Amino acid sequence: DTFYSCKMSDISDTVLVIEDEPDIVMFMKRVLESKGYTVETAKNYQQAMDALDGNANPNESGNYSGLSKYGYIFTDNQLPGGSGIDIVKKIRGPNYNTINPNIKIIFMSADISGTTKSELEGKVDLYLPKPIDMDIISRPNLEKLYTK
Repeated sequence: DTFYSCKMSDISDTVLVIEDEPDIVMFMKRVLESKGYTVETAKNYQQAMDALDGNANPNESGNYSGLSKYGYIFTDNQLPGGSGIDIVKKIRGPNYNTINPNIKIIFMSADISGTTKSELEGKVDLYLPKPIDMDIISRPNLEKLYTK
Protein backbone atom coordinates (compact mmCIF):
# COMPACT_ATOMS: atom_id res chain seq x y z
CA ASP A 1 0.00 0.00 0.00
CA THR A 2 1.05 3.58 -0.60
CA PHE A 3 0.34 6.42 1.82
CA TYR A 4 1.52 10.02 1.58
CA SER A 5 3.36 9.09 -1.61
CA CYS A 6 5.56 6.55 0.16
CA LYS A 7 5.38 2.78 0.26
CA MET A 8 5.20 1.05 3.61
CA SER A 9 8.46 -0.69 2.70
CA ASP A 10 10.09 2.74 2.28
CA ILE A 11 9.33 3.86 5.84
CA SER A 12 12.52 4.30 7.82
CA ASP A 13 13.05 1.97 10.76
CA THR A 14 15.21 4.60 12.46
CA VAL A 15 13.58 6.20 15.50
CA LEU A 16 14.72 9.24 17.46
CA VAL A 17 13.67 9.33 21.12
CA ILE A 18 14.03 12.78 22.72
CA GLU A 19 13.60 12.35 26.48
CA ASP A 20 15.53 13.56 29.52
CA GLU A 21 14.50 10.82 31.97
CA PRO A 22 17.12 8.02 31.68
CA ASP A 23 14.76 5.25 32.84
CA ILE A 24 12.20 6.15 30.17
CA VAL A 25 14.91 6.38 27.49
CA MET A 26 16.35 2.99 28.40
CA PHE A 27 12.91 1.36 28.51
CA MET A 28 11.73 2.88 25.21
CA LYS A 29 15.01 1.99 23.50
CA ARG A 30 14.75 -1.61 24.65
CA VAL A 31 11.08 -1.94 23.60
CA LEU A 32 11.57 -0.28 20.20
CA GLU A 33 14.72 -2.28 19.42
CA SER A 34 12.89 -5.49 20.32
CA LYS A 35 10.35 -4.55 17.64
CA GLY A 36 13.09 -4.19 15.00
CA TYR A 37 13.69 -0.44 15.10
CA THR A 38 17.07 1.29 15.18
CA VAL A 39 16.91 3.79 18.04
CA GLU A 40 18.89 6.97 18.56
CA THR A 41 18.44 9.08 21.69
CA ALA A 42 18.75 12.72 22.68
CA LYS A 43 18.49 13.74 26.33
CA ASN A 44 18.03 17.49 25.97
CA TYR A 45 17.01 20.18 23.50
CA GLN A 46 20.55 20.77 22.16
CA GLN A 47 21.12 17.07 21.50
CA ALA A 48 17.74 16.99 19.71
CA MET A 49 18.85 19.85 17.45
CA ASP A 50 22.14 18.02 16.82
CA ALA A 51 20.20 14.86 15.96
CA LEU A 52 17.96 16.67 13.47
CA ASP A 53 21.03 18.29 11.88
CA GLY A 54 23.00 15.02 11.73
CA ASN A 55 25.76 16.24 14.05
CA ALA A 56 27.93 14.16 16.41
CA ASN A 57 26.01 11.86 18.77
CA PRO A 58 27.40 12.12 22.31
CA ASN A 59 25.41 9.04 23.39
CA GLU A 60 27.05 6.69 20.87
CA SER A 61 29.98 6.73 18.48
CA GLY A 62 29.52 8.52 15.19
CA ASN A 63 26.93 11.03 14.07
CA TYR A 64 23.17 11.14 14.42
CA SER A 65 21.31 10.04 11.29
CA GLY A 66 19.72 13.44 10.63
CA LEU A 67 16.13 14.54 10.11
CA SER A 68 15.55 12.98 6.70
CA LYS A 69 16.51 9.50 7.97
CA TYR A 70 13.97 9.22 10.78
CA GLY A 71 10.67 7.43 10.32
CA TYR A 72 9.44 8.31 13.80
CA ILE A 73 10.40 10.93 16.37
CA PHE A 74 9.22 10.60 19.96
CA THR A 75 9.64 13.85 21.88
CA ASP A 76 8.97 14.84 25.44
CA ASN A 77 7.56 18.32 25.94
CA GLN A 78 9.66 19.54 28.87
CA LEU A 79 13.37 19.21 28.13
CA PRO A 80 16.49 20.85 29.52
CA GLY A 81 17.20 23.84 27.29
CA GLY A 82 13.96 23.91 25.30
CA SER A 83 10.59 22.36 24.59
CA GLY A 84 9.07 19.62 22.53
CA ILE A 85 6.87 22.25 20.89
CA ASP A 86 10.00 23.96 19.53
CA ILE A 87 11.26 20.61 18.24
CA VAL A 88 7.96 20.07 16.42
CA LYS A 89 8.37 23.54 14.84
CA LYS A 90 11.88 22.59 13.70
CA ILE A 91 10.55 19.41 12.08
CA ARG A 92 7.31 20.78 10.59
CA GLY A 93 8.47 24.34 9.90
CA PRO A 94 8.14 27.61 11.83
CA ASN A 95 4.46 27.99 10.97
CA TYR A 96 3.82 24.26 11.33
CA ASN A 97 3.59 23.92 7.57
CA THR A 98 3.41 20.40 6.25
CA ILE A 99 7.19 20.09 5.97
CA ASN A 100 8.39 16.51 6.47
CA PRO A 101 4.93 14.84 6.52
CA ASN A 102 6.54 11.39 6.19
CA ILE A 103 8.22 11.75 9.58
CA LYS A 104 5.73 10.78 12.24
CA ILE A 105 5.93 12.75 15.48
CA ILE A 106 4.82 11.16 18.73
CA PHE A 107 4.47 13.80 21.44
CA MET A 108 4.91 12.62 25.03
CA SER A 109 3.98 14.58 28.13
CA ALA A 110 2.84 14.07 31.70
CA ASP A 111 0.85 17.29 31.38
CA ILE A 112 -0.55 18.28 28.03
CA SER A 113 -2.44 21.43 28.88
CA GLY A 114 -5.35 22.59 26.75
CA THR A 115 -3.16 25.32 25.27
CA THR A 116 -0.36 22.93 24.32
CA LYS A 117 -2.77 20.36 22.91
CA SER A 118 -4.63 22.91 20.78
CA GLU A 119 -1.34 24.43 19.59
CA LEU A 120 -0.19 21.02 18.36
CA GLU A 121 -3.50 19.89 16.86
CA GLY A 122 -2.76 18.57 13.39
CA LYS A 123 0.99 19.05 13.82
CA VAL A 124 1.85 15.84 15.64
CA ASP A 125 0.68 12.35 14.75
CA LEU A 126 0.08 10.89 18.19
CA TYR A 127 -0.12 12.07 21.82
CA LEU A 128 1.24 9.71 24.46
CA PRO A 129 0.39 10.74 28.00
CA LYS A 130 2.92 9.78 30.66
CA PRO A 131 3.25 7.27 32.12
CA ILE A 132 3.53 5.70 28.68
CA ASP A 133 1.55 2.57 27.88
CA MET A 134 4.26 0.70 25.99
CA ASP A 135 1.69 -1.69 24.50
CA ILE A 136 0.76 1.18 22.18
CA ILE A 137 4.32 1.17 20.80
CA SER A 138 4.05 -1.72 18.40
CA ARG A 139 5.09 -1.89 14.76
CA PRO A 140 1.46 -2.24 13.56
CA ASN A 141 0.31 0.70 15.69
CA LEU A 142 3.18 2.92 14.53
CA GLU A 143 2.65 1.97 10.89
CA LYS A 144 -1.03 2.94 11.25
CA LEU A 145 0.18 6.54 11.60
CA TYR A 146 1.02 6.36 7.89
CA THR A 147 -2.56 5.43 6.99
CA LYS A 148 -4.17 8.52 8.53
